[in-house]
Amino acid sequence: MQKIQQFIPIRRAKDLLLDLVSNIKDSDGTIAITINEVPEAVLISMKKFEGMLEALDILADEKALASVRESIHQTNRRQHVRLDKRFVISFKEAGSSAEYDMTSTKDISKGGTFFFSNVNYPVGTELELLVTFPFRRGKERVKVVSTAVNVRKKGNFYAIGVKFIKMDKTVLSELYSFLDNL
Repeated sequence: MQKIQQFIPIRRAKDLLLDLVSNIKDSDGTIAITINEVPEAVLISMKKFEGMLEALDILADEKALASVRESIHQTNRRQHVRLDKRFVISFKEAGSSAEYDMTSTKDISKGGTFFFSNVNYPVGTELELLVTFPFRRGKERVKVVSTAVNVRKKGNFYAIGVKFIKMDKTVLSELYSFLDNL
């Protein structure tokens, strides 16, 4: 299946809605609808939406989530406070010509983040993330290079813990400052 990853202004999306729905319904891609160049909504297939609901069910299962977090903790030996605020990330294997996949998470620290994917990225895989940090609302997404440090299968998804290895110094400073003030 070809992934679709596009950013389309809302006015154009309005004119193309029927075509957009036809193109996305059988794909695993995403189309972000923008207002003033800021992604504000996402169009995805029903299959992908149902998969995301399944991932949310896993997240809602405190026992399952606690188990995943504990295993990541054992591997990563957390040293930093975790941000408890939802934000969006797009991700793909670093250096890959594949399109980005998109998810959201509430789990980020100075050292890394945790998210669910329908793709198994083995431990040690370098991932390229595009992150919309909640403290940078209205600003551009940030490119972050990370490495998978923990991967666990949960239902049809993989719980992936990544460690940040390369990030813009200004954004890193903003993240540290934001987390230090929690």
